[in-house]
Amino acid sequence: MKTKCEINVDLDMNDLFTITNNVENWPRLFSNYSKVDVLDKSKNYVKFRLYYRENDGSIVSWISERTWEATDKEIRVTAKRLDPVLPYKYMNLIWEYRHLGKNKTKMIWKQEFEISDLLPKDKKDRLIKHLINSSQNEIRLVKNNAVKIFGK
Repeated sequence: MKTKCEINVDLDMNDLFTITNNVENWPRLFSNYSKVDVLDKSKNYVKFRLYYRENDGSIVSWISERTWEATDKEIRVTAKRLDPVLPYKYMNLIWEYRHLGKNKTKMIWKQEFEISDLLPKDKKDRLIKHLINSSQNEIRLVKNNAVKIFGK
């Protein structure tokens, strides 16, 4: 399954990328990320453990990695969930940042995933609905938090 959401942000493309690609900022930008441990990092790569607070207060975590490449007009981040992959068979993400003008950037989040066959159909359906809804909510929250915290 594929999902996509996008939003325009009143920040410079490179500034927005720097803010949102620094995974250590994520607990300040997203609603349910409580902690991030960076496991490996180089110029265009980061591998990290992300801690997610469930609605019941419990914490789950997984390891992900991100790579990126940039031009003057666009930055493209490719990411995937590594371990554990469940409740998915796979989860791949693409974040794009497109320069729209001075202090104007279009941020696009794409997810491609397949839910594990180990989950019953009703849980699969709830998880898909949650991903679609939460992505739309989180991209707005990240925009607002990035502008509020880091805006000039």
